Amino acid sequence: MLDYEIIHNTKKKVVDATFDGKHLTLKWGQIGKSELTLRVTNRDTKRILDNKFKVEVWEADYWKLVFFAIGGLGI
Repeated sequence: MLDYEIIHNTKKKVVDATFDGKHLTLKWGQIGKSELTLRVTNRDTKRILDNKFKVEVWEADYWKLVFFAIGGLGI
């Protein structure tokens, strides 16, 4: 039998993570970066596996995209 838990989240304001055994659900918050650690423990063999994820919430800058496109067409 396996147990799953989120053991480390550097910034919960950026992302709130939950894990139900099959799905890792991320609820995005404010713009920024966070680091998550998901621990999987096997009850029978007492083995532990930690997976570390880096997540980043950002917002697209459409004006910069437009100017790059126009500049690229001009060249």
